[in-house]
Amino acid sequence: MFDRFLVSDWRRQDSALAFALLLFGGLVIREADKLPPPFFDPLGSAAVPRLVAGLLMGLAFFLLIRCLRQPPQEHEGSADEPVATSPLVALMSAVLPALYVAAMQFGWLGFAPASALFILLMGGVLARWRPRALGVIAIVALLCGYGLNVILTDILYIDLPQESFWQEAG
Repeated sequence: MFDRFLVSDWRRQDSALAFALLLFGGLVIREADKLPPPFFDPLGSAAVPRLVAGLLMGLAFFLLIRCLRQPPQEHEGSADEPVATSPLVALMSAVLPALYVAAMQFGWLGFAPASALFILLMGGVLARWRPRALGVIAIVALLCGYGLNVILTDILYIDLPQESFWQEAG
């Protein structure tokens, strides 16, 4: 059964990554248990590290299951072809994060719309604007932008930029 991990390059790489993530997640959980109890945090000081470590470990298990379940011949003919480098992708990878921060810093956009727009644009650049990928990227962008806003402001009580140039400060 374990020889399936070593059949091809992608299986070796994915299984090595999964085992490393499992080890890292276990170490994070062990160290989170050593954190002192919180004074004001209702969830506890170790809740976020444990949650992130658990998420990493869960994704690592899915990666291992994929390595075990996929037949060896399914990926054999689809070796990774080198992707043509693009100066535009490199430029946008540097410019878009700066514009993302500037949009919130100068009050042009609040956190949720700025995050959703940043994820949509960066995902579009990296996916080379393929229509099939853009649909998924748009859904992920909206979920991440507005979902993180709810989690960070309503659950973790972190102040984020909410005002934008078209809203009056209240």
